[in-house]
Amino acid sequence: MAISILETQDLTSDTRVIHQDGMILSIKMITSHTSDSSPPVSGPCISHVNERPVSLRVIPELLAHLPALQSLDCPFLWERTIFPFDTKMSQHYTRPWEGLRRDERHEFAGSMRDIEAWWPNGLKTARLLFWHGNWFVDEDQEAQMPNLVHPFQEDPTSAAVRTLTARLEELDLCAFLMPDIFSVPHRGEDPHPMGFEITAAHYPPEASNPEDEMWDDVWNYQGGRMDNIEPKTFRTEPIPEAIEPLLAGFLRAVADMPRLKDAELFTYLNWCPTEEMEAEYGDEALYND
Repeated sequence: MAISILETQDLTSDTRVIHQDGMILSIKMITSHTSDSSPPVSGPCISHVNERPVSLRVIPELLAHLPALQSLDCPFLWERTIFPFDTKMSQHYTRPWEGLRRDERHEFAGSMRDIEAWWPNGLKTARLLFWHGNWFVDEDQEAQMPNLVHPFQEDPTSAAVRTLTARLEELDLCAFLMPDIFSVPHRGEDPHPMGFEITAAHYPPEASNPEDEMWDDVWNYQGGRMDNIEPKTFRTEPIPEAIEPLLAGFLRAVADMPRLKDAELFTYLNWCPTEEMEAEYGDEALYND
């Protein structure tokens, strides 16, 4: 039995609506909706209660049943990389399955083909935070990323966001830029210049398996302790050929917004290389501690 809990908010009151078996009723009095799956805390840690994200396809499915909606708030849409925990146990439980990530992004883009059928006419304000901004850098930039775009040449999720945001008057957007925007500063080539191909092995098992049972026993024995997180972060120098078109596109978009009052473009950067990379630089390290 599938159960979804929608926390909705209108101009005068808060409402919690529960639907079963995947059926969502059209609710004509709701003017503001928040879909919040964000972690309860910030910093380099994770709540095991909120590990599994809501699929991006939930956005158009919800909007189709909220015809009076004027404001949409999605404070965390769970675009993230693998947490660099130091034990296999936590890595097993917190893995963002690559196959599901790829599929939901493509399904989200596919929903734009019939956007006229489900987009609320009064929806003019939205906050879409695909990335949980944090000054604690908790991703491992040395890890190889999955190819979430194939078989397309353009990222389908980016194209989908471009389509829906053209209908808005006010937008707060936080996105995750792929690592090819920034170069690898150490001498030599990027260890993983291309994303790996997604196969059947990158989907979660549909039933219990011995590996799950093994890690469940370890989890129960260790009491669910938090692990050390040791991310390797070193991408601090943008590639001009990659970053300049991005900035130019941002400026072109701003130029088409005559009523715009404020715009901001930023990212968090950190220098915390591996011991091997740091030793390779020696006294010529890019940054001092």
